[in-house]
Amino acid sequence: YPGYPHNENSFQCLALGGRCYDWVLGNVSQTHLKHTWHHDMLDTPPWFHHYKKSESQWKALSEKQMHTMNASITPASYIVTADHMWQVAARYGRNKVPESELKLYKYANVTVNKYPQPKLSGLDRLDWMEVYNEPNKWWGTREVFYSVEEHAAAASAAYDGHCKTMPKTVGIKQADPTMKVALAGLVDMQMYGRIWSMHWWGKAYRQCDGRFPADAFNIHVYCNNAWGTKRAPSTGVTPEAF
Repeated sequence: YPGYPHNENSFQCLALGGRCYDWVLGNVSQTHLKHTWHHDMLDTPPWFHHYKKSESQWKALSEKQMHTMNASITPASYIVTADHMWQVAARYGRNKVPESELKLYKYANVTVNKYPQPKLSGLDRLDWMEVYNEPNKWWGTREVFYSVEEHAAAASAAYDGHCKTMPKTVGIKQADPTMKVALAGLVDMQMYGRIWSMHWWGKAYRQCDGRFPADAFNIHVYCNNAWGTKRAPSTGVTPEAF
């Protein structure tokens, strides 16, 4: 499978081993949960394996980019993930886009090559998208750990194609300006330095608005006496203790 830029997305059951997004979000949209639902972009679709054969996370950089400072902190380097997020936002957001801009796998069932996927957009089933998951994971490899500058660059690309400097089919806000974007959940509450650094990164490098490249941020706290380290916890701790 060639991968980006010819990546093909499937949102229906049994396609490429993926999840039944159309079915799940279709059911959620019929309940009171719809306006509190958000989608966390966590694991990669199969075509990402063209980049990382051993990691199932979202840092789709080549080895050369990974170890070249200028490349790893440049928003345009993250076009692969930002392109995919545009596709998700286009389908499940509120804004209809031209069918010619949708990248869909032809069939919803690859086993029997049946059930063509309809080219749909503006389904109004998602209000929020969360970009990545735990990018500061200290237990991960270099391939999945994001420095502050890498995280800011990747988030800005996914937010709106880095101030719309990337192609129009890249970035969540370019697909649906009303979609809210949450920053990846950060590990541990002691992340104020990272958040402030990303704030000042936005001031310096997002020349269109100087803003933080997300509408909200969240923190993953494991409330125990290991304090988010590799030590084995023995008891729980109230969040206020952090």
